[in-house]
Amino acid sequence: MQYEEFIALVSERTGMFEGEAAALTRATLATLAERISGGEARDLAAHLPGPLQDTLLPTKEEAEAFSFDEFVRRVAERSRHGSNLSERDVIAVIATLRDAVTPGEFDDVLSQLPNEFRRIGTH
Repeated sequence: MQYEEFIALVSERTGMFEGEAAALTRATLATLAERISGGEARDLAAHLPGPLQDTLLPTKEEAEAFSFDEFVRRVAERSRHGSNLSERDVIAVIATLRDAVTPGEFDDVLSQLPNEFRRIGTH
């Protein structure tokens, strides 16, 4: 999937303008990179278009443990959407990620997340 197609899908799924969808996508991927291991973040980045790969470059090798609610809070803070950001917006980015990578790669990402994150793979 190309970068423009990825952002257009996020925009369509969230109802945001493409610039907002791009910021949301980058914030979601950066937060995901904190929540999964450095190796898995690099593996996932290799499956994404170039402009999104840098966002997934891990700052640490160890995954940071935090809840799905904290995940959404961090994305809202990073994307500057604040309280206007909904869980559905974050799930829209993750659903687009699922569509952009192989099922095996997406399963590898989900396997590193606690059960409360499983809802992101079902939308």
